[in-house]
Amino acid sequence: MDEPSVEIPVDAVFLLVIKEPKGYVKFLAALTNLFTNEEFIKIILNGAPNEIEEYLKKNLLIFR
Repeated sequence: MDEPSVEIPVDAVFLLVIKEPKGYVKFLAALTNLFTNEEFIKIILNGAPNEIEEYLKKNLLIFR
């Protein structure tokens, strides 16, 4: 990461936008926990956009 000329393969990129700063730590903890879930990884890497959205709504966006 400190060598700009070296390319690193990437399978997924997440853009985090948090409306409520108070929930930021809980959100990051929940997201971090999802990375240990094999189903989450499969859906992120192979799922259709609507499938990914539904999974995230059900399993991550519980802090509304």
